[in-house]
Amino acid sequence: MMIPNDSNHPPQFSPSVSENIDSLAQMLLSTSLSYEQETCQFLLEKIKEKIPLTPQLQGSLEQLEEIVQSPSTFEPYAVQQVLSTLRGID
Repeated sequence: MMIPNDSNHPPQFSPSVSENIDSLAQMLLSTSLSYEQETCQFLLEKIKEKIPLTPQLQGSLEQLEEIVQSPSTFEPYAVQQVLSTLRGID
């Protein structure tokens, strides 16, 4: 009996904005070894697809994009502030 190989399929991410933000937070706030810019970009795009673009949220998303591009230039507190603004919007 053959078991299908699913390695060709990208990992499935939860559609929940909060869970995507939690995943981003883990990568952005932990050691640099866990940071994967490609994965962070993917999560950011998923978050953008699902939240309403009010001026406040737009500003937070733009700041989050900057953080994803260069997380080491931001203090952990600043990253947490941006993520908490977006958390819970599902």
